[in-house]
Amino acid sequence: MNKLILYLSIAVCMAIVPACSGGHDHTHEEASDKVETEGSFHVHDDGTVHYDGETTSAGSGQSADEDHDHDSEIIPEHTVIKTRKQDFRFIIKAGGTIHPDSKDVISVAAKTGGIARLTDHFLFPGIKVKKGAPLFIITGDELTADNTEIAFLEARSDWEKAKSQYERAGRLIETKLITMDHFLEARNEFEKAEIRYNNLRGSFSANGNVVFSPVDGYINQVLATEGTKVSAGDPLLTVIIEHNLVLQADVSPEHLSHLNSVSSASFRMVYNEKVYNTSQLNGRKISHAKSTGVNNFYIPVFFSIDYIPELIPGTYAEVYLEGAPKPDCITIPNTAILEEFGKYFVYVEDEEHHFIKRYIIKGMTNGIETEVLQGLSENEIVVATGAYGIKMSQMSTTAPDTHKH
Repeated sequence: MNKLILYLSIAVCMAIVPACSGGHDHTHEEASDKVETEGSFHVHDDGTVHYDGETTSAGSGQSADEDHDHDSEIIPEHTVIKTRKQDFRFIIKAGGTIHPDSKDVISVAAKTGGIARLTDHFLFPGIKVKKGAPLFIITGDELTADNTEIAFLEARSDWEKAKSQYERAGRLIETKLITMDHFLEARNEFEKAEIRYNNLRGSFSANGNVVFSPVDGYINQVLATEGTKVSAGDPLLTVIIEHNLVLQADVSPEHLSHLNSVSSASFRMVYNEKVYNTSQLNGRKISHAKSTGVNNFYIPVFFSIDYIPELIPGTYAEVYLEGAPKPDCITIPNTAILEEFGKYFVYVEDEEHHFIKRYIIKGMTNGIETEVLQGLSENEIVVATGAYGIKMSQMSTTAPDTHKH
């Protein structure tokens, strides 16, 4: 009977406790320590009750792991580097073009006036020509002025007359029938007439005055078309000697102060993926302008390089100007640098592994790394990648908590 009463008492207590707990304020329950039981009761013959199980306690209704996750900072994936001093070469990206060397562009001019006739139907830019090859014939074609045939006949007539007078003066000076001044004047007139006559006679044919190529090369420009009226000295075409080329890089004016330090350049043509370097083509920096061009706002920089057939004059190139090596520079990856309202900063890790925002002043870049002029010293730990994630993480942890009561 006593055992039955004891069982009933225990059952009533277990039913009352949950009912009482459910009536408490929810916030009070979260603030207090809660005891959870798990196991079974055993009643012995002597009337004592024994609980077989474990009791666990968690503050504020949360486990210890949940408290740790709530209080600790979540750090995004990142990598760091230690700053050190090293040699650095900056790079300036620019557009550019390939040109023939000015010394290697030969202008071919008309020796006499007349009508220009092409000697070949295929006289176009890019055609190879040999030294001495006929290019044009300048004919009179019944012109009253600038008639090449008339000019040649006049030159021959003047030469014959001057020759006769010079020979006569030579005989008279021996007998002292003329003065030395008269003799020297006759010789001077003869020499001038002979030069003009020989100049025309060397290129004159039955069809007119022939214009020959003065060098081996290829045609760059054809300036006179079939039937063009030309005067003596007018350019007919230009021939390029396959000797040197010029790389012209057009640089933004903001880099003017750095151009004195530029020593070489790499470049890539738009029609292939090969990268060339001026040092590999026996190149040298010729000069750079001190002001912008007439028709653009860029500063030209010129490099002389060897001629190779795959570099086509007049074509566009991507150019990367390379500065001379500068010693003892602190550099960081470009991925480490963030911008904020026109200013640049990086994250530096301190001894307690906290990330501190540090503003810097940038120098030049080589496309991968940037020189730091102010803001960093040697042997500092800088976030190299993942800096933006750290920035966003710090912004979220400093935001006010709107869920607190």
